[in-house]
Amino acid sequence: MIDKLELKSFIIRKENKLDKRAFSLFLTDKAKEKLPIMETYESKVLENIVKELSEEDTDKFASILEKIRKNISDL
Repeated sequence: MIDKLELKSFIIRKENKLDKRAFSLFLTDKAKEKLPIMETYESKVLENIVKELSEEDTDKFASILEKIRKNISDL
């Protein structure tokens, strides 16, 4: 997936100078332009996922997603 994103000029891969096995990924301007579109798409997908859930279940789901996002950002 990373290779495909790089080929489509959505990300730039930079090697870690201290550890040649590691690298960092950076969004290009092209990718940043697409972010609002992706956020709209994500919102619609989430609406479809939760449309049959109760308000309580939706709140639990949102709480779990927030925990997952926090865990990912802590990596």
